[in-house]
Amino acid sequence: MEFDAAVSAMMACDLFSELSESEQGGLLMRATTRHCGAGTAVYEKDQKSGSSFALIADGCVNILGQDGAVLETVGMGSIIGEIGPVSPQKKRTFRVEACGDVDLLEWYLSDIEEKYPAVLKRLRDLAWDRITQWRE
Repeated sequence: MEFDAAVSAMMACDLFSELSESEQGGLLMRATTRHCGAGTAVYEKDQKSGSSFALIADGCVNILGQDGAVLETVGMGSIIGEIGPVSPQKKRTFRVEACGDVDLLEWYLSDIEEKYPAVLKRLRDLAWDRITQWRE
C-alpha cells in the first residue's frame, strides 16, 4: 500500500478529521495493512471481531445482507467493521466482501482507546448510527 493512499484515506474520513497531522501519523504507525482480492471476504457475519475495525485506503467493498444481496458499496475513506468491536457480542454483523482489489488500514481498540479517546467516541457514535440505519 502506498503511503499517500493511506494519508488521503485518513484525511477523507470523518473519524480522523479532527486529528492533527502528528496524531494521524501516530495512528498510521499503529495500523496494520491488509490487502484483499476481488470477491474475498474481509469480514464474515458472526465472526469474532477481535476488537478490530478498518479504514478503506484504496478500492471498495460490498456490505452484504442475509440473502447475499448488496446492501451498500463503500470505498476509500470509509470505516468498516466498527460495530463488532464496540458491541457486547464482539461479533461482525454483516459479510463484507471486496469489490475488486482493496487495501485496508486496520486498528484494534487498544490502539486508540488510551491515546485517542475522541476517535474511540466517534467510532462508537458511528457504530450506533449504522446499527440504527440498518434497523430502519
